[in-house]
Amino acid sequence: MVKTPTRCNNILDVFITNVPHYWKKVQVTKGLLISDHDIIITFPKDHVKAERSYSFFRDVRDHRKEKMFRDLDTVDWTKITNESLSSDEMISQFYETIWPKFETCFPLKKV
Repeated sequence: MVKTPTRCNNILDVFITNVPHYWKKVQVTKGLLISDHDIIITFPKDHVKAERSYSFFRDVRDHRKEKMFRDLDTVDWTKITNESLSSDEMISQFYETIWPKFETCFPLKKV
């Protein structure tokens, strides 16, 4: 965040942060001690609100996979493989059967 030279014409002293929105400015000035380096003074913002972000993931631990396998064993697949259905109807029936089980067995988690 330092944009002004801190020693001669070079920026050798830095202020590094992963939250630059917490800081108003960085000032470079002469220090009280004898040194050929200037000092850096930082000014925090008065009211800083943390930026939050969320991630979503499915819980796919082994016990959840086992539950899915058990639930799939109970499915009556004849409804899906019925020859009187078109391909699109079979696919639709498949998703209508599988998706609720998938949602139950592998719930979406928010962190």
